[in-house]
Amino acid sequence: GVSTINLAEIPLHAFSSIQVWRTVPPARLMSSSIGGAINLTPKTNGYSASISAGSFGWKRAELVHAKQSKTPTLFFLNGYHANGNYPYFDNNATLYNVLDDQIRHRTNNQKFQGTTLGTIKLNKIQALYSGLYRKHGIPGSIAMRTDQTAFRVNQHLLNARWTETRSSSHHQLNAWFVLRNELYRDPLGEFPSGAQETESLFTTIGARGQSAFSFSSFWSTSIGFSGRFERLQQNQIPALDAQDHTRGVAKIQFNASRITPNLECLFFLQEAWILETQHTTQLNPRLSFIKKYARSKMWVQTSRGFRPPDFTERFGQTGVILPNPDLRPESSW
Repeated sequence: GVSTINLAEIPLHAFSSIQVWRTVPPARLMSSSIGGAINLTPKTNGYSASISAGSFGWKRAELVHAKQSKTPTLFFLNGYHANGNYPYFDNNATLYNVLDDQIRHRTNNQKFQGTTLGTIKLNKIQALYSGLYRKHGIPGSIAMRTDQTAFRVNQHLLNARWTETRSSSHHQLNAWFVLRNELYRDPLGEFPSGAQETESLFTTIGARGQSAFSFSSFWSTSIGFSGRFERLQQNQIPALDAQDHTRGVAKIQFNASRITPNLECLFFLQEAWILETQHTTQLNPRLSFIKKYARSKMWVQTSRGFRPPDFTERFGQTGVILPNPDLRPESSW
């Protein structure tokens, strides 16, 4: 439901498998994204607990409880902390003067993160909750060190999915809600953007539905829709006018495929809309052929990709990367 994902914020140990598509993702994910997609499968069975420690103040504790029964459940709790005060060589930006060379220790590089993930499945409905608290310093570059600049994230995600499988069809409906609070602090003005404290509240509500039908052992088709509403409320000190940005993103798609033992053909068509001050729409077709031989496989595909920039890229404050409110959607063939 979002444009970009930070893998450092995802509790990867809570999942049994991670599928990564570096180019065009499959049609069942209802995505025409340029940068690919990630599909995560939560663990279904097992118990584990671990505590570990390492250099530079690194400590981690983790608890996993997964049960596959009449009511499948998963509970995951994870936390880690690191000082990040590793040594490095500093020539004080004087390449030919060795007299001021010294070994320094990285400062303001501490990190703390706590995550929790829980799922429960009742009949055809699966509910998921994910919570995140992440706080870290922003150390800056070697030539521009910082002492107090920091970034904090607090996020809650709720998701509910309904699925039904019949003899010749499969249907699913998915709805989600995300509340994310970001706080960027630079009290001493250690970055060029100056002293500031910016708080950003991101709210996303979305839904997605898809139905797939099999007409024979070779032919299948699917139709789907998705839509989400996004809002950003932002306050900044020194006092500026509070910012309030909203938009809607909607997609509808059709997919038809023919799969035989030696040949796979896929036709995919998606229409996407971005509904805000300046409406944007784009048609995203895809056509692919996969020919299988005894010891090899030939894949030919042409497709159009589309990715709208998220509110973090356009308005977010992280200190290192400046926002660009005029950023337009990416499009590619």
